[in-house]
Amino acid sequence: EQVCRTVLTFSEIVIRGKQENISLSEMLKAKDKLIEKFGDEADLSAKIFQWMIDDAYKLPNFNNDEKKQQQLREFTEGQYFACKNSLNKERNENE
Repeated sequence: EQVCRTVLTFSEIVIRGKQENISLSEMLKAKDKLIEKFGDEADLSAKIFQWMIDDAYKLPNFNNDEKKQQQLREFTEGQYFACKNSLNKERNENE
């Protein structure tokens, strides 16, 4: 559960950054600094964060605040539920 809450937080950071016109290269630099800080134990987090960045930066840009809020909600919820589904699948395979 905690992993998916972290995914939710990261996904919000990523999509808000994209919506605020932070360049892809700047977002990738931020990811690299975060990974450096946590070292080897961040390997899986790095992959997840990279997937989120890839997904977010493929989405269209909006100027309308309502559309931005909708995009934020859909993106973060989508990432969260993808995490939950993955954990449930893994748990079922291990039973």
